[in-house]
Amino acid sequence: MSASKSEIVAVQKALRSLGIVIKTVRLYPHGHPSRTRALQDALENFSAALLGQDMLLLKVHKDYFGYEDQPLTENNPALKDLARALFLCKVQSLAFLAAITEDDIESFANYLSLDTDELIRRGGLEHLLATSN
Repeated sequence: MSASKSEIVAVQKALRSLGIVIKTVRLYPHGHPSRTRALQDALENFSAALLGQDMLLLKVHKDYFGYEDQPLTENNPALKDLARALFLCKVQSLAFLAAITEDDIESFANYLSLDTDELIRRGGLEHLLATSN
């Protein structure tokens, strides 16, 4: 199955907003207006990318994401950086469920904002996500 241009654009926008959330989580405390706005934008963007689907499944490669067996290539260094950061954390795929919440996005961003060595010391991203409330 091949994704339409509008689907690809929506997924890229959702990923860009996730990158912004990760940066705001590093810079601003919980409850700060900039952090809150970034989370709201990310939720809106993921909701748009998930429209009509139960799950958004992405493959993580060294410097790009794959969606519906297509590379999400975009001349956006932020997406490449995000893919690389996930790849270094040994993430092979991402699944975003239709029931995603701002809290889910914030927790994910908090874990990704950890130093890679600290993340691995804590058992890795998959372990942290599986054991979080």
